[in-house]
Amino acid sequence: MIALGLFTRVAAFICSGEMAAVYFMVDAPKSFWPALNQVDAAILFTFVFLYLAFAGPGAWSLDAIFRRSAAAAPQPDAELSEYSADDEITVFLVQRASRIPSLVGSNPRSTRTMRKRHPLRP
Repeated sequence: MIALGLFTRVAAFICSGEMAAVYFMVDAPKSFWPALNQVDAAILFTFVFLYLAFAGPGAWSLDAIFRRSAAAAPQPDAELSEYSADDEITVFLVQRASRIPSLVGSNPRSTRTMRKRHPLRP
């Protein structure tokens, strides 16, 4: 996952913890200092993975590709983004009610008019 750049921060943090555990379980009982044990790889990988966890994926990673594709996706209507989830549910229900004229009757106000005159809007 780290080589592909998919969920790099989470995967690198987990790998860093695993390498630290390997060092403290296998190498540290001999001697705390890695130079005396002749095992620098566990400490090296611990800090390399920790760096990747904080630096994040690069520009060519799958995370970056997904982020670019999400940014290029069409954004919702600007008027709807000002409202909370309750307001969106209200607009959705009004739109649904306007599709069932036999139960509700005709809706003289359009949903756009309702959005402009919503009582919760400051």
